Amino acid sequence: MKVLLCSNFYYPRGGDCTYLRTLQDLLEARGHEVGVFSTEHEGNWPAPAHSAFVAAPDYAALNRNKTLRGAILAARRSIWSGEVATALRRLLAQWRPDVAHLQNIHAYLTPSILPELRRIGIPVVQTLHDYKWLCPDSSMLRPDGRVCGACAGRAFRHCIAGRCKKGSLAASALAAAEGYFHRLKRAFSMIDAWIAPSAFLRDTFAAHGLDAGKIHVVRNPYPGGGRDAMATRDGGYALYVGSLAAIKGVGVLLEALKDVPGQELHIVGGSSPEEGAALKTRAEELGVAGRALFLGPLHGEALWREQAGARFGVVPSVCPEVLGYAAMEMLAIGKPVVASAIGGIPELVRDGETGLLFPAGDAAALADRMRRLAGDAPLAGRLGAAGKALVARECSAETHFSRVMAVYRAVGAEG
Repeated sequence: MKVLLCSNFYYPRGGDCTYLRTLQDLLEARGHEVGVFSTEHEGNWPAPAHSAFVAAPDYAALNRNKTLRGAILAARRSIWSGEVATALRRLLAQWRPDVAHLQNIHAYLTPSILPELRRIGIPVVQTLHDYKWLCPDSSMLRPDGRVCGACAGRAFRHCIAGRCKKGSLAASALAAAEGYFHRLKRAFSMIDAWIAPSAFLRDTFAAHGLDAGKIHVVRNPYPGGGRDAMATRDGGYALYVGSLAAIKGVGVLLEALKDVPGQELHIVGGSSPEEGAALKTRAEELGVAGRALFLGPLHGEALWREQAGARFGVVPSVCPEVLGYAAMEMLAIGKPVVASAIGGIPELVRDGETGLLFPAGDAAALADRMRRLAGDAPLAGRLGAAGKALVARECSAETHFSRVMAVYRAVGAEG
């Protein structure tokens, strides 16, 4: 089968990119032909032969130089890009896939690619990595941190009233306009099947108008790469891996650390300079700067070593996570996870079975769960062993591959 993978990014940037690369490896290892359509970046992986890349807009630069012209350029490029559509049309003229599998496409590739695929009858599958089709800010969170579904019925005006995008009226208006424009174009209906990594995500989209019959629950596969077979040790420290954005709850984690005496915390992840500086300042204010080690982004073996040496992982998200690679990667190597009971997280981190859950945003409860694992190595070992068995059973490469292929066949892909 010939599969075109479409994604905003093609380098190690986040969970959607991890998934894309894992899926590509699964397909190619089983003899399927893969093409990639994405944006240019110096860190891109080597691409297969049938691939094309478009220039990525520099939204940070446009945001710094706030001009009317820049705002118009950002709006035109982020909502519906003729340039991107033309680039895809050229690729499809040279190579026709049996199916197109989309990851995140908003703002960079844009849904302008959908009519090009439909025009020549290529079935389209999209894996849902966030809530962008329902929420202009993607997170289903209000600026005050409350979970919100006001826009989910495609009433995107609520985003403007709440200034949900970066706390900015202009950014929120642009995000709402994007949602309304895609609704006008009926972009939502140009996708033949959706893959939801969790039952929670399937139910959320179904509750807000998406045909439940088109949504297939297929858990993300564990990337593996040998880390599940590597030697582990109990270094005693807690480990956070992920973005340092506010929605990930690192601020809550630092608050909790204050009430876990002697506990060391390793924080792995990137952020904007402002976010990183604010968290380090907060750690100093709380008196935990000496125990909260900010290690920056780590990849490959450096990341694996950090994971292998932790006693437990922490996923303190305050947003309703789709599922979460951070939890999966820790469980897969036998490490328990303390996590927020929100979104799809409890489908992997099962309270008292593979980890410990706490109410999202509750620093006192998080501190309590951390103290339990910090003071009970046998409990951490039991929970970690159960987590490893769960990932092996429900998130294996073979299980994922067979289920994805079933979705491709369901939309009429042949090959």
